[in-house]
Amino acid sequence: MDPDGLLAYLCEHRYGRLIALATMMRGTRDGADDVVQDALVAVFSKPRRFPSEAAAEAYVRKAITTRALDEHRRTGRERNATLRLATLIPQAHHDPEPAWSREIDRALADLTPRVRACVILRYLDDQSIQQTADLLGLSPGAVKRYTSDGIRALNAALGTTADPDDHPSPAPIVTKGSL
Repeated sequence: MDPDGLLAYLCEHRYGRLIALATMMRGTRDGADDVVQDALVAVFSKPRRFPSEAAAEAYVRKAITTRALDEHRRTGRERNATLRLATLIPQAHHDPEPAWSREIDRALADLTPRVRACVILRYLDDQSIQQTADLLGLSPGAVKRYTSDGIRALNAALGTTADPDDHPSPAPIVTKGSL
């Protein structure tokens, strides 16, 4: 498929999902547009051929994940503190969101980047263990471990009881308890 056509398709039809992924990976909406745009530029600035729209999107999603993790590594603890603070300060230009959503965002931001990436890809983006492993360059066993650790940490932070070894749907970590 034509690279310009693929880029247009992703921007027109899949951009919202790409932004959502970047937002979850970063722990905040701030800068998610930049991460997505950087990933799109990196992917489509070189001549590449993709057999389908889904393959192109998967490649861009991997680029987003890699960039988000690299950015976190580069900026360290100071950046993490800034991200947490950003989730606490109401932003006038953001749509109002329910309190439970802010609680989940804060709990996700407290996870280490790799654990957060595994939980987001497995439970919120509904990727398989193998797909998550491929996206992050990890072994399936490492994905299972990071996901289990993340769900346990989220349960503790949110007062939920999701089973870290079960993956029926994204609902258990979002709708349990007093949220």
